[in-house]
Amino acid sequence: MLREHGARRFYVVVPDAGSRESRLLGAAWYLWDPPRHLWHFDRGTLARLCARAGLAIVEEGTDTASILAPSVYRALRLQGWPAVIYERFGPTSAVAAMAAPLDRLLGGNVRWVVAEAGD
Repeated sequence: MLREHGARRFYVVVPDAGSRESRLLGAAWYLWDPPRHLWHFDRGTLARLCARAGLAIVEEGTDTASILAPSVYRALRLQGWPAVIYERFGPTSAVAAMAAPLDRLLGGNVRWVVAEAGD
C-alpha cells in the first residue's frame, strides 16, 4: 500500500528473534509479548520478507532496546505473581531505568533494515 502512494525507501525495525537475549530469556523475553509485537524476525526471515515484497536491503544492523527489567516483569506476570510485585519491573518503572545499562551487555535485541523498492 505504501508503494502505491510513491514510497520507495523503507526503514523497518523489529525485535530480533535470533538475538542472544531472546535465546537467554526464552519465553520471558519481553519482546515476545503481544500485542506489542505480533510477528518476530531474525536476520534471515527479515531479508526474505523484504525480498518477497520487492525490496532490496541497502543497509542493515542491530540496536538495543532496554528490556531486561521488563522481561522480569513478563516472567513474574506469566507465573501469576501479584501485580504489586511484578509492576515494580514494568517498562516504565524506576527499576527498568536503572537496569538499562545492563541491556548493553547483551546488545542487539532489535534488528533494522533500510530497504528500497525495485523498479
